[in-house]
Amino acid sequence: MKESFNGWVPEGVSGERSNASLSELKDLPHLAALSIHVPDAGSIPTDLFTDKLKRYQIVIGTFSWDWIGVDETLNTLKLKLPTGCELDGGLEMLLKTSCEDLYLDGSNGADNVVYDSGSEDFQKLKHLRIKSNAQFTHIITEEVVLPNLTSLVVDGCDRLTFVLSSSMARNLVQLQKLEITGCESMEEIVSTKEYGEEDVMFCKLQHLELGDLPELSRFCSASCNVQFPSLESLKLYECRELKGFVFDPKPETEEVYFLFDEKVGFPKLEKLSICGLSISTTVWHNKLDPGSFYKLRDVDVHLCGRLISIITPSIAGRLNALRSLWIRWCDRLEVVFEIKEAPDTSTTQLKMSGCENLDSVSISWCEKLKHIFPGSMARGLQQLRVLRVEDCDGMEEIVSKEEGLEMMPKFVFPKATEIVFKNLDQLKSFYPGIHASEWPLLKRVEVRECGKLDILVSKISSFQKHELDGPYTPIKHSLFLIDKDVSFPNLEKMALDRDMEIRCGPSTSQLFRKLKSLTFEGGQKVSLFENNVNPDAAFPHISVLKLYKMEKLTHLRNENFPGAGLVFPNLEVLQVVLVPELKDIGSSAIPFQNLTTLEVYGCHSLKYLATYTIAKTLMRLREMVVGNCKRMTEIGATTSDGDDAGNDGEISFCQLQSLELYELPSLQDFFSGNCIVKFPSLKTVNIYECPKLKINSSEWKSSPQLQGVLITERQPKATITVYAAAVGGSYGKTTHYIYKKLTTLLHS
Repeated sequence: MKESFNGWVPEGVSGERSNASLSELKDLPHLAALSIHVPDAGSIPTDLFTDKLKRYQIVIGTFSWDWIGVDETLNTLKLKLPTGCELDGGLEMLLKTSCEDLYLDGSNGADNVVYDSGSEDFQKLKHLRIKSNAQFTHIITEEVVLPNLTSLVVDGCDRLTFVLSSSMARNLVQLQKLEITGCESMEEIVSTKEYGEEDVMFCKLQHLELGDLPELSRFCSASCNVQFPSLESLKLYECRELKGFVFDPKPETEEVYFLFDEKVGFPKLEKLSICGLSISTTVWHNKLDPGSFYKLRDVDVHLCGRLISIITPSIAGRLNALRSLWIRWCDRLEVVFEIKEAPDTSTTQLKMSGCENLDSVSISWCEKLKHIFPGSMARGLQQLRVLRVEDCDGMEEIVSKEEGLEMMPKFVFPKATEIVFKNLDQLKSFYPGIHASEWPLLKRVEVRECGKLDILVSKISSFQKHELDGPYTPIKHSLFLIDKDVSFPNLEKMALDRDMEIRCGPSTSQLFRKLKSLTFEGGQKVSLFENNVNPDAAFPHISVLKLYKMEKLTHLRNENFPGAGLVFPNLEVLQVVLVPELKDIGSSAIPFQNLTTLEVYGCHSLKYLATYTIAKTLMRLREMVVGNCKRMTEIGATTSDGDDAGNDGEISFCQLQSLELYELPSLQDFFSGNCIVKFPSLKTVNIYECPKLKINSSEWKSSPQLQGVLITERQPKATITVYAAAVGGSYGKTTHYIYKKLTTLLHS
């Protein structure tokens, strides 16, 4: 009966009825199983529910999620009673004797039943969820023992100041899940004020979540030792007064607060999420429970405004299982991995141990952070796969220099596959000194809005230095330094911006031998290849080229540039988006014979897309999209000079299947002159907001597979069904996908 009938006729209604009434259920003396939803608690007749019910799911009241979360294998009561409505005697009996899953949503009428219950009640209860109750001052009392309770969820109970006493907590021997959220007056979770100071053990608790508790200062008093031998997941968020997990205020002013110390134990903790903690200045004390945190795999820290450091020497040696570290919006954070000073700093011993199995590191919006890894630690990151650093205004290098490292360290990241550095205004290098790095499995690198970087990769030999062990002066700021051309043997995708050069030194194609996709964004250059790659550089494996928001670019290449030759001999996809000054997409750097997709958007200086000579080479083109080019008058043009002069021949786009033209206010013709254009494979044509375009149905007669041509003056919906005249005079019905946001394609 889940999500089915609930339109019961109220009691006392006489005459003809369209629906059944609840009282009719009394005429079923052998009823033993019932799934029912009664929106109006006041319509329940007396003695409707009896002890003959063995299996039931009963929902009373109006919920936006009536049956969500109801387990049909458990006896369930889900109650939302209006103010002043007392709990039915039959329901009270079921609640105390056989209920296994109990929901109380603002059910004031159930307060006394729960609070005044005795030790023999609720013996079968497994799940208790209490929500939006402003009257509850206690969840359960000392007299109530819940030996089978596995989950306790409390939300929006604003008069609660604590959840459990220490003795009550010890009695919850089966508890696996504890979630306390949205309780405005909650000061602690386990209280020892009224019932004595005793150690607390949550033997089977696996998941603990505390959130939106503005007055919470601690989980419990520091006079208790709290052990969570089975806890796997801990989530703390928006507890802005939390001073420590176990904590007692001291007479003197405390300036440094630690979230965890030796008073709390987490031997099996795997996931730790901390958000919106305003008090703690670091996470771990230098004295910790001996067996804790050794299995921690995932750490997520964000919106912790007073945190200064995260991974301290006291915890680092325990984090060999750590795989993922995610840090965001920590305004005062100065150190992610704090190093321990070695007794003899003249040696090259590693001063940072632990965290050797880090797989993914993502850090953003930490404006005081100047670096991520100490040099000694970076040498040991043999498992690192993903590194993302974004929007850190003070970031100067990724790896910091340390005393004790050799003169020219080498950093090898054998499993790294993805690097993203974005919006790092002060970033000058990966490492501030002479070094070498290798990335044998790196497949994707993205460097955007890093204004002080000039070059992506340089050879060490390209740098000038006064002497081997003295200061050196780089010619330009280079992100990576390498000592050989096999440092990036598997790199497939690269995205750069702000006029950054790809390589300083020869053999660019050798260094990026598997590069398939290249994206340029922003910058002030007028010609794409003048200062971006060496004149003799070529990328034979690149199949995708994307140009985005290059406001000054007028040509892909200055053809007078010395050594001009093919740069992308095997290009298949060309996307040019928001390049308003571009006058011509043709270039000696790019042959078009292998192109399968051509997408041009927001290029207002283009008067035509391709010349006759280029159009003749588009034999493999399958998709063409042209949009929002205000000055474009034709797609193809015959120029007055060169090979195009006087060409009135025939062009066949043999493999073109999809053509989209939109927001082209000046477009008049597809091809100028008397040139005959054929589309033997064309299937869909979508045209809108091209008011001057002249379309003759005879132009599409060379397209036997074409089902229709959609032309409209307005931007249509994402999909539209139209009837259009098909070739040969018949009519066909076709559904076209009309509009595509090209800018999103650049980041795919």
